Amino acid sequence: REVPSFPMPDLLGKLEFDARNAITRLDMNVLSVESAPVSDPELDGKVLAQSIPADATVHTGDSVSITTGRYEVPVLAEQRISVPDVLGMSLYQAQQEITGAGLVSGKVTYEPSGMLVPNTVISQKPSAGTGMAYGQPVELTVAKP
Repeated sequence: REVPSFPMPDLLGKLEFDARNAITRLDMNVLSVESAPVSDPELDGKVLAQSIPADATVHTGDSVSITTGRYEVPVLAEQRISVPDVLGMSLYQAQQEITGAGLVSGKVTYEPSGMLVPNTVISQKPSAGTGMAYGQPVELTVAKP
């Protein structure tokens, strides 16, 4: 008796779970799942390659290997990040800007200021435009509530 044959499905771009299901529904086997680093978060967990090309003739019981993407944050340690200008922003806004730039909010000091709205950034260290390594702290001085 002849083993059924059919075209290999295109698994590229499918989530690993869906690709595995497609393979098992055809009574085929998943031989192995490798992962490869990707810098695009959209490709995380999605099939990047398959050992049997789409539309190739396959049979029940055949085995296929797939490679899925594994998102890795690019190493930015060598890259210099320009410190954002957060003077005059609210403390919350300033912290969002700083973390959004790839830095971290450092020590926060409160100083009395009769002229500014409480929690407004009065000064920052280092100053705006300074080049810093990824993940370094920016210290803020804000108007005391």
